[in-house]
Amino acid sequence: MIKSVKKIILVVMSCMVGLMTGCGGGGGGGGVVTVPAPGNGDGGANTIVNGTASKGIIYPGTVKIFAVEAGVKSSTPLNTVQTDQDGKFTADLGKYKGPIVIEAAGQYKDEATAKTVTIDAANPLHAAINDVSSATGEKKCAVTPLTDLAYSLIAGSSLTKENIEATNSRVADIFKLTDITGTEPVRPEAAVLSASSVTDEQRVYTIALATLSQMAKDAGGSAPATFDQVKGILGNFKDDMAASPGAGLAPANISAFTAALGTVTAPTSSLGGFDDASSKLQNISRTEIKLTLSVGTAPAGTLIGGIQGTIALPPGTSIRTDGDSGELHGGVLDTSGNAKSSLVIAKYSASTRTLDFALVNASGFTGGDFATLQINIQTGVSATVSDFKLSGSKVIDTAGSTMNIAVTVK
Repeated sequence: MIKSVKKIILVVMSCMVGLMTGCGGGGGGGGVVTVPAPGNGDGGANTIVNGTASKGIIYPGTVKIFAVEAGVKSSTPLNTVQTDQDGKFTADLGKYKGPIVIEAAGQYKDEATAKTVTIDAANPLHAAINDVSSATGEKKCAVTPLTDLAYSLIAGSSLTKENIEATNSRVADIFKLTDITGTEPVRPEAAVLSASSVTDEQRVYTIALATLSQMAKDAGGSAPATFDQVKGILGNFKDDMAASPGAGLAPANISAFTAALGTVTAPTSSLGGFDDASSKLQNISRTEIKLTLSVGTAPAGTLIGGIQGTIALPPGTSIRTDGDSGELHGGVLDTSGNAKSSLVIAKYSASTRTLDFALVNASGFTGGDFATLQINIQTGVSATVSDFKLSGSKVIDTAGSTMNIAVTVK
């Protein structure tokens, strides 16, 4: 039993030391071949589309942009352009406005094997964009394996703006991205990823694509790198997601992805050190909910000085950590309310799905909500607050005496 706040602080600091010890832009493409756009535009400025084709960077590459009429991709492209050395392209679509489908083919350097791989024009990457027009400005449109996955899920359905937007968002959610078509991946090199002009979202996207190549290498063994290997992985993802409207990736595919991610982002790898991106991708195919930790009100004349406890998580849920150390990623467990100034430590065990936490507040507080906890839930899994079990809770006052006050999770 902890006898004083001073001792609590010493214990907490000792635990923290123990935890740490145990831790382990560019220009547009050329070569434009223009085909007259359907007459559904207005008399204003032309519609301009630009973006990046990547699995990694596709260069040399050919990009074709197709109109969507009555929910169906047209057979003749509005425009055909070439990628530049950064995989970027720009296309003038004339007066066209509405949904489009983009196809990209060409060559890229495989991130896992450093071999040059060809994407055949007969089996290209796809991206469906819900709406373009002169009013949207120069629309940014990425074409990647993730946009291809989204397209494959609706290719047999009507390509309406609503279907396109919903499916792109569904894939983005699985891979912890905000926008798979509006965010442009960059060249998968540490010097590029670390540039101040590159956003966190771009880093996550770029590393996710590199991880797909590593998955292909892991599955293929000594077989030469091919785009068909990546397409096979995307096909497995599609089968998982096609199981139901809310289905995510199956556990086997999640495990294969996270194992490949570990290789791609290992400290000795060329893409190591981007911990924020790596920690996000460790939780692919999971949604998030926020739990609130609360404690009862201290009796008159006393203040709460410390709280500890263990929370058991139900199957299909987890907590975001930095690597395998068990240390929680920043922002996952935050103090709140009048306990905002508290010192808190926590460690999560993935094998037992348990979180041990301890909080100390030297000046004391009266009680109430004292922390929030971010939980990842695997897509397709249903979990409510009642599924999270709190045990071993203890509350002490600023004098170090045990207080008979309940701690709850809500």
